[in-house]
Amino acid sequence: MVRSGRVTTDNPKRAIEQAVRLHSAGDLAGAEKIYRQILATNPNHPDALHLLGVIAHQVGRHADAADLISSAIRLNSRNPDYHINLGEALAALNRLDEAIVEYRAAIQLNSREVIAWSNLAAAYLAQENLDEAIVAARTALSIKPDDAGALANLGIGLTRQGKFDEAIAILSRAAKRNPRSAQAQTNLGMALLAVNRLEESIAASRSALSIDPNYALAWNNLGAALQQAGVAEEAVAAYRRAIELNPRYAVAHDNLLLALHYLPTITPSEIFDAHQRWAKQFVPPNYIPPPHPNDRNPDRPLRIGFVSGDFRRHSVAYFIEPLLRKLDRTQFEITCYSSTPIPDEVTERLQKLARWSDIRGKSDDQAATRIRHDKIDILIDLSGHTAGNRLMLFARKPAPVQVTYLGYPDTTGLQQIAYRISDATVDPIDPSSGSDSFHTEALFRLPRCAWCYLPSHDAPSIAPRASAEVTFASFNTFAKLSADILKLWSQILEKVPGSRLMLKGHGSEDAATRRRILDSVCGNKIEPSRVVFTGRHATPQLHLQVYNEVDIALDTYPYHGTTTTCDALWMGIPVVTLAGDRHVSRVGVSLLNAVGLDELVARTPREYVEIATALGLDRARLANLRDGLRARMQQSPLMDAASHARAMEGALRSMFRAWCSR
Repeated sequence: MVRSGRVTTDNPKRAIEQAVRLHSAGDLAGAEKIYRQILATNPNHPDALHLLGVIAHQVGRHADAADLISSAIRLNSRNPDYHINLGEALAALNRLDEAIVEYRAAIQLNSREVIAWSNLAAAYLAQENLDEAIVAARTALSIKPDDAGALANLGIGLTRQGKFDEAIAILSRAAKRNPRSAQAQTNLGMALLAVNRLEESIAASRSALSIDPNYALAWNNLGAALQQAGVAEEAVAAYRRAIELNPRYAVAHDNLLLALHYLPTITPSEIFDAHQRWAKQFVPPNYIPPPHPNDRNPDRPLRIGFVSGDFRRHSVAYFIEPLLRKLDRTQFEITCYSSTPIPDEVTERLQKLARWSDIRGKSDDQAATRIRHDKIDILIDLSGHTAGNRLMLFARKPAPVQVTYLGYPDTTGLQQIAYRISDATVDPIDPSSGSDSFHTEALFRLPRCAWCYLPSHDAPSIAPRASAEVTFASFNTFAKLSADILKLWSQILEKVPGSRLMLKGHGSEDAATRRRILDSVCGNKIEPSRVVFTGRHATPQLHLQVYNEVDIALDTYPYHGTTTTCDALWMGIPVVTLAGDRHVSRVGVSLLNAVGLDELVARTPREYVEIATALGLDRARLANLRDGLRARMQQSPLMDAASHARAMEGALRSMFRAWCSR
């Protein structure tokens, strides 16, 4: 380590130069000593204040850094470096609006400050303001075409906007310009994952880890690609490694918790313990929220808030829209708090059904303040531990009653969320099931099905099947294709001569993923030509049209489908499911129970094969089901939006009444 030696401050300029040399060489202690000696003689020395603030930022004391650099700016507001470094400290504190002001101030002083433009892009990305982020990144690149930070920010922004081809080209350029940059390789892997080029994404993440084996972000992204490819065990191991390296890595924690549900061998108790560890890591143990001044009249109209990043073309929308349409507005005032990153036509439709509040880019504190200001009585999470969740907003308890519903198949682990809405089929009341004991929330079971489905408005009509071949299918994400279920599908194909299996998922176009699945299903008994992969479709209508080539849908295990099951039933396709001992393995049971198809629920793997085989060999029964399933669904609890809304209203009123009584 470089020693600072004896310092004289008789000549502040020379002392600053000496300190900067030490600072640049990494001797932060030596540099700090000199800066403090200068300030002892001259407390208003702007450079010393600024550089002392830079050191504070470097060692993680971001609030101290912001105070010191702000003091420097009050003495000299004409130095763009001061504003840039203050912006970085503020960004580290998640004070993004203030950081943006500082980057803009630096740019006003010098419009060719590449770092200011690139940092501005990063701040806008953090706020999900993608248009402004891309403008700032492009401006930085117009000044310095190969700036690594600007290339990364532009590529990430384009990826989030869905402009994948351009994003991959930009990030590939960044990776080639910086072949020893783990960050560049990781960013490229993220973009490749977005277009399901899984083998390439995995390779990019592994390349990043060969450069920096301790890069937590690369481990997380590797896990995401492995999960998408259906290699859940390896994905879980990668997420765990990311968390070992960075215990405060919230995204990796969320990814791990969701991925655990894909493993057949893990117990509900182990999954519950993992959720409790998450809460212990991220939620302050002694946090006491401010009191809620909400009127405790239990019979008055209530203010209900729904929080989600999935108010868009997403599975959540199929089930929240019918509820929003039917809730009694004389008794419930509805606000949707949306962190949806890229609104679409579904977002526009949902905006007409409720008061809308966009919390994209808002910190959890800012969003909590808004919700308190709106005097929300019951706040409902629709995400759980899925991507883009705002659970830390719920940890601040901005509403007196907080609930989780719909978007996640398990407990959140948050003590601040009082209830989880479910039903008695998917979460049995029987104490031996363990459903209640594996939740930090109280389970509130609706009297019928927990889901109410609204099909796509432009769903195609059901076409009669003329093919002599029976086509089984699964349109679930490949992350759900466990080795156990692939083995059962192989047995079904073997027992139904001439049948084929159609698979449609995010990994359909990836050669390595297809090879793995073919090896598992086919072995030496099934011709590979009997397994057909089909890719993504641009619209819901085109996606649903593919069901007209299908006879029977095979549910996944241990993690059942939800939207895929409802879509199949709507298109006249019976679904065979295997019941398990936890929520994710009982969703199909609840959905089939709701439409009166309990006979398609298997209790053992052997029975699963038998039910699917018998159905595949009975063409007359298949034809009858195909002709009548849509009408059956329309008359079932699964599409009775009015009754579902009344049940939800009763649940919410009961929850609020309980709070009032306390």
